[in-house]
Amino acid sequence: MATPSPVPPGDGSYLLPVGAGLLAQHPSWLEGTAQTAALRVDAGTPVLAPTAGAVSGVVAGQLVLSGDDGATYRLAGFSTISVVQGAKVVPGQALGLAAKGGITFGMDIPDVAGPVCVLPALQAWVVGNQIDVHALPVRCPAPALPGTATFSPAVMAGLQQPPAAPGTPTTVPAPAHTVTVLVVTDRSTAAIRSNLQGLLTGAGVPGQIASADVLTGPTHDLAAQVSTAAAAVHPDLVIVAIAHPAVEQASGVSTVLAQTPVLWVRAVSPTTAAAAAATEGQQYQSLVKHAPNLRVLTLPAALTASGLQAADGSWTAAGDAVVAGAIANYVGIAYQVVGPGQAVASLLSYAEAQLGKPYLWAGAGPDSFDCSGLTMMAYRQVGMGFTHNAYAQYEATKQWAISSAAALQPGDLVFFGATEAGIHHVGLYVGGGQFLDAPHPGAAVRFDALGPGWDYFGATRPLTSMVTLGTNGSIRAATRQTVDRLWGDAQWPFLDALWTRESNWDPAAVNSSSGASGIPQALPATKMASAGPDWRTNPTTQVRWGLQYITARYGNPQAAWAHEQAFSWY
Repeated sequence: MATPSPVPPGDGSYLLPVGAGLLAQHPSWLEGTAQTAALRVDAGTPVLAPTAGAVSGVVAGQLVLSGDDGATYRLAGFSTISVVQGAKVVPGQALGLAAKGGITFGMDIPDVAGPVCVLPALQAWVVGNQIDVHALPVRCPAPALPGTATFSPAVMAGLQQPPAAPGTPTTVPAPAHTVTVLVVTDRSTAAIRSNLQGLLTGAGVPGQIASADVLTGPTHDLAAQVSTAAAAVHPDLVIVAIAHPAVEQASGVSTVLAQTPVLWVRAVSPTTAAAAAATEGQQYQSLVKHAPNLRVLTLPAALTASGLQAADGSWTAAGDAVVAGAIANYVGIAYQVVGPGQAVASLLSYAEAQLGKPYLWAGAGPDSFDCSGLTMMAYRQVGMGFTHNAYAQYEATKQWAISSAAALQPGDLVFFGATEAGIHHVGLYVGGGQFLDAPHPGAAVRFDALGPGWDYFGATRPLTSMVTLGTNGSIRAATRQTVDRLWGDAQWPFLDALWTRESNWDPAAVNSSSGASGIPQALPATKMASAGPDWRTNPTTQVRWGLQYITARYGNPQAAWAHEQAFSWY
């Protein structure tokens, strides 16, 4: 069977502030359990711009970068700085050289009060992934303990405390209770709630999604309605997604729920003047500084301008699915609430963030895309690597073909062509008969409707390979819990990238050249018999052997991934 190609590099929007290869070869150089991380690189190591922006401060070995994304990046520990205040920089541009002891790296974002934990961003960037930096948590999640559920409220517990003083360790132990999320919608946004429920809940994931339909408008007290709904279920997190949210309403809700984290979803109407939208944005930023329990998720302007939202604030079926995906992706990062639909949420969130970017043949971001470049990079966010070609992507995923268009689900790949050999176009299905694609020269990334005018060939569901293996749900999810217990959550991205490249997590995978087999690609395959007699068919046995092998030979997945990158085997 065809298998996905090695994982491609990230799209370049964000990069590590030091060479990625350095941290892959020296995993102990990355330190940090609080908001600021230390990168213990050698003296004289070039320090790089993590993203595009302008240098807004330079003093005594420290540099502040105001990112074009609205976030502020703080770097310290320079021996020399080679840029001046006011200079514009691009990702990867040299900012100076590290002093003895390495550098420290921290971030502030306008969506929440105080600095945020940068470790999830660094962990993503070191394996070439992108991450929504505006969703970074304000507390670094604690390493998982034996028996800890994937649906963990660790960061939520931290949000219920005032922000810690700079330098204070802020790791929060994960409470034992399950999580309750209250989703508040009005008549125009009720369908978003049902989509969100599907992404956050499912078999094997503890916790519950409660819901409340509210009446909005000048004659209705939103804060009182939300307070009443919260009193009935005692939620760990409240998500408010209403049609026409206002700053005053957000202030009222965050006040009455002062001890409960609140995520406020803000959609800027395409008819709102730019100046008015900017003023409202500043008002939200001022509000979150005084409301440590509040975060504001502003939906991308390209999404609200996509034609999927009506004047009354309601969304089309495709819009409901995409907005729910954006919320679920944000929740997964900011609050560490990871449900079975998190992969779909990540796909949709990445793809919709590219709306409006121009088509460019062979483009794979960050500023332009072609059709297969967009789908390749979207799937890259969940650890699956595909060739940059529509036909090749179909060949790599046709084992998970969908029987009919009526069975399509968000996250599926949709292909176009008169025959299999003639496949020439691919898009990402988002629901409601709509797919997101980069269609042709002269166009931009956009939503299109399946129907007349498209030579639809068929669809595949690559995410099938990530779910329903064993009683514990996804073998990847179960393995992640084991990795967290053995090494801490910082090591998961490396193991995920390693075994995605080696076998795409397929227990039946066999290398036709070498004979390496199973999820860890053991060579010879019979090595796995030391972990159990069912090694040929049981993914749990294969994973057990693979983790033992990595521990004995490399010490941790990061070192194994570094060897894989250097030699194409581990």
